[in-house]
Amino acid sequence: MSLFVQIKLRPQDSKLLKKVRALKGNEWSTGQDAVVELRKLLLQLQNRRCVYCQSPIEADGIGYRELEHILPKGASRACKLPRGHSEDFDHRRSTFGYSDFSYEPLNLAISCADCNNSKGMFDSLINRKRKPIRYPAAKRFLWFHPHFHKYSEHITLNENFTFTKRTDGGDFVIRACKLNLVESLEKRFLARAVTNVVHADGLEHAVDTIAANIRGKIYGIEQGAKALIRRFNLNMVEAETVLQTKLTDSVDADIKVREDLRRMFRVVNARPPLKS
Repeated sequence: MSLFVQIKLRPQDSKLLKKVRALKGNEWSTGQDAVVELRKLLLQLQNRRCVYCQSPIEADGIGYRELEHILPKGASRACKLPRGHSEDFDHRRSTFGYSDFSYEPLNLAISCADCNNSKGMFDSLINRKRKPIRYPAAKRFLWFHPHFHKYSEHITLNENFTFTKRTDGGDFVIRACKLNLVESLEKRFLARAVTNVVHADGLEHAVDTIAANIRGKIYGIEQGAKALIRRFNLNMVEAETVLQTKLTDSVDADIKVREDLRRMFRVVNARPPLKS
């Protein structure tokens, strides 16, 4: 499963974009036919990944994905000066909003529910004192903008689904979406791996499934190993070793790699099951 790179709206999408923009002035609704169509298009253009944390969007349904307004569409509760114009990071969730861009396709993207909730009303416009007439250009944003920038040029997604800034713009996204909270991220991505293990038919099936998802960048080896430990009688070294061996295994893998894997399965399967 490919990672998200950048939203690139195409010439053939122009009719749809025009329909969405024509909704300007209406009260925001995700039920508008043009909005539904745009949401499906964005899912496709984003490789069904969250624009902020790269989590897979597993279904086009409530709880799996959110239609995210990059600039907040409305004012935050009780927003007043000077906070509403402040450049301080901690004041940026106090915003007067940008209702004119509620139906601007460049202001819309798909995020997971976790990132959408963490970001909240965060206002990423550099100069918040001047309300723009037209949708702002890339240089007027503090952070990585999924329509204007390539993700990997601003944020590095590490092996075990932790995030490192490459630019100040990437840093703003990481902090605003709370992608710097390692324990929270661990719970989020471990939950996916645990679900795979719970539904697996034995250790070998679990290892196959987890290895496939690690290759597909759904979560990392560490989360996969911890999920195996929860269900099977392994320690961390064994769990990581069996996954590393499986990830090395391929059509061209040598006989020794495959025999090592089979031996590990035999050793673990011979142990008494964990008490539930």
